[in-house]
Amino acid sequence: MQEYIDNTCQNTNRLSVEMRPSILNHLGLIAVIRWEVKEYQNRTGTICDIVLDQKKIPLDWDCSTAVFRIFQKLLSNMERHSEATRMMVSFTEKDGTLELMVMDNGKGITKEQINNPNSWGITEINERVEFLGGEIEIKGIPDKGTTITVRIPLQAKNQDQSG
Repeated sequence: MQEYIDNTCQNTNRLSVEMRPSILNHLGLIAVIRWEVKEYQNRTGTICDIVLDQKKIPLDWDCSTAVFRIFQKLLSNMERHSEATRMMVSFTEKDGTLELMVMDNGKGITKEQINNPNSWGITEINERVEFLGGEIEIKGIPDKGTTITVRIPLQAKNQDQSG
C-alpha cells in the first residue's frame, strides 16, 4: 500500500510539473522553452536548433501557461508522428505579436491529418490558440517536414507581467 501511495505521489508531482513547471513561475516562458527543447533533444536524439527572443516577452500567468501547453503539445505530436531527425524552434515577439514556430525535417503532415476531427493533439492546440485570440498555420511537405506557426497577439493586460 505504501508503494502504491508513493507511486501516486510521484505521478501527481510529475503531472503537476508537466502542466505548469515551477521554472515557468521563477524564470519565465523563454527559459522553459529552452529547457523543453533540451529535454526533447536528450529524449529523442533529434538535433534541435533554437532561436529565442532575448528580451522578456510580456505575458500574464494564464497566457504563459497556455503557450507552454501549446509548445508541449507541438513537441509531443512531433515525437509521436514526424520521424524527424532535426527540428528548429523559434520564439519571438514582433509588433505586438508573439510568434512560436516549430519546423522539422520529418515525413510531413498531410492535409487529411490536419483536418481530421480525431487529431486530438491538433484540436487541443487549435482550441488553446483560439482561446488566446491567435492563429495557427500548419504546412506539411511530404518527406520534407512540417512547419507549425502560432501567432498570438499580446494584449494590454499582459504588459505588466513578463513571461
